[in-house]
Formats: sequence, structure tokens, C-alpha cells
Amino acid sequence: MMGQNKIINVLFVIWWAVTLYLVATGKNMLAMYAMAVGMLVEEVLPLLIKSQK
Repeated sequence: MMGQNKIINVLFVIWWAVTLYLVATGKNMLAMYAMAVGMLVEEVLPLLIKSQK
């Protein structure tokens, strides 16, 4: 499902770029929180979309 929505894909690319920036600047704990949120949203979003159909 994630590959079908370009807006969501762009938002995730931005999110992961911010996470990479956080790692590169040494803000590792904040990067880990961002990574956890990103992975959770990536898994919950398809569940919500499928449950609406």
C-alpha cells in the first residue's frame, strides 16, 4: 500500500532524511525516537487504510 501513495512516500523520505541528519549531527537519542515513530507509522498506516475498505 505504501508504494501506491506518492504523498505518503514523499513524507516518509523527508522523515527518514531528518532521521539521517539527526544521526549525522550526533543527536542519536532523538534519532532513535524518530526511527521508532517512523517504523510505527509505516506499519500502522496500512492497517488503518485496509480497515477502512
